[in-house]
Amino acid sequence: MVRASPQRAEAYGDAKEVARLRWHPDRRPGVIDHLKGLRVVDVSQNLAGPYCTQILADLGAEVIKVEPPTGDASRAWAPPLWGGRSPMFLSVNRGKRSIQIDLKSEEGKDLLW
Repeated sequence: MVRASPQRAEAYGDAKEVARLRWHPDRRPGVIDHLKGLRVVDVSQNLAGPYCTQILADLGAEVIKVEPPTGDASRAWAPPLWGGRSPMFLSVNRGKRSIQIDLKSEEGKDLLW
């Protein structure tokens, strides 16, 4: 079904259509959950991969970060200010769940695969 955009409906004076297009019970300011229900396993480290999965988490995906037993190397970048973790690490890994798995061991491989 094709409907006018809010701007077009407003320009043509259709107040009911404007209200219908602008309000929806599932729309909440500041909440974006387009990827709700999607589970992402993040095995990336450092900056680029964690940043990409941070965007997915911001869009509502459940992101599970898999770290080696020693932790992600970026935990020590910059001055570690909060509990031994760098501000950059905290920033690009917000909204994620985290687990440590030794992917070099058979047990670790079985857990992930």
